[in-house]
Amino acid sequence: TDELVIIENQLERTDHSHLGQTMVYAAGLDAVTIIWIAERFTEEHRASLDWLNRITDEGFSFFGLEIEVWRIGQSEPAPKFNLVAKPNDWSKSVKEAAKASHQSPANVNRIAFWASYGEFLEANNARFKKHKQPRPKDVVLLLPPLGGLRACPQRGQANVPHSFAICI
Repeated sequence: TDELVIIENQLERTDHSHLGQTMVYAAGLDAVTIIWIAERFTEEHRASLDWLNRITDEGFSFFGLEIEVWRIGQSEPAPKFNLVAKPNDWSKSVKEAAKASHQSPANVNRIAFWASYGEFLEANNARFKKHKQPRPKDVVLLLPPLGGLRACPQRGQANVPHSFAICI
């Protein structure tokens, strides 16, 4: 995918300044996956990643990894990563479903459109980037075979609610 991943490396116990740096980088670069690697995670920083995973939608993922160095016999030292924080996809999908149950009729129709359009593109072997779960204001990025061309969704206007243009 074309989504940006931020990896923050810290060769010591986690601290507030690295958590802040990670958030600033993610916001500035519009990253959706954030991986923080440290020698040891404090409970407050692990809880912070768990909280970020809980309050953000399915499009965002926050991971915490503790790193160890292992050596077997005379082998070269090698890193071993232990996962201490990760997104809970089940929890996020339940939250999204609860939100969907309170959707306006227009948003319910939009979600149905994007779901069926994604299925149509998939069935016709179109190259496209698809979200795990359709959302009311989704965008489908088509990857056409002709270089330089792409479909650009246009925001709704007074007389045309949704349209596409071919952008060069």
